[in-house]
Amino acid sequence: MRSKGVLVYQYVGGAMLGALILMSSGCVSKGNRQASSSDHSARGVVVSPLAVHVDDAKKLLLVNSLRIERPAYLGVSQSGISEDGLLSIVREVANEALSMKVVDGKKPSGEADSVLKTEIVAMEDLKGSAVGGTPARVAFRMAVYTGNNGRPVWQAHYAYQQEGLAENWLKIRDRLGREGSGAGWITAQEIFRRGVTKSLQDLNSRRDAQFQADGFGK
Repeated sequence: MRSKGVLVYQYVGGAMLGALILMSSGCVSKGNRQASSSDHSARGVVVSPLAVHVDDAKKLLLVNSLRIERPAYLGVSQSGISEDGLLSIVREVANEALSMKVVDGKKPSGEADSVLKTEIVAMEDLKGSAVGGTPARVAFRMAVYTGNNGRPVWQAHYAYQQEGLAENWLKIRDRLGREGSGAGWITAQEIFRRGVTKSLQDLNSRRDAQFQADGFGK
């Protein structure tokens, strides 16, 4: 059984790693931020902060249909995942996670009242083998704009990187996998999909909560 001191060390150390990733990617915004709980991977414990910023929750009521724009690499070289490949992931997750109409970004903007933009600020894929390679790292920003408003009504920043065993041997038991998945790393594409899922689930839950708070129901 781990001591309380070890658990505190792991939590604080992991949180610092997540904060450094966000700061280095330049994707931390000013204003009110709300972070989700840590993401515990079946293949290892990794603190993966999801920071969400909403200026006015009531404006989420204006989002009833969403046009998905193709994600763009922002100041980083394109990895093995093309922008079209990223778009397919975002579109697939959006159709599963959102309780609203989702419109392909290639269609006229008039078919949706809002738009979802994704900017990739870090995308480093797994190098080497799934067991002994260098882990992947992903960081991105998503934002929803509605009408002619130049400010997003919702935005999320997501950053994820697994820790190497050499960096923290205390986590070797977790890396072995609690669901029999082994100790291998996951790819940048898998990380991106997880991040998009968490982000859009947050958007949907906040929007639904606002409908309930205003007495509209859903």
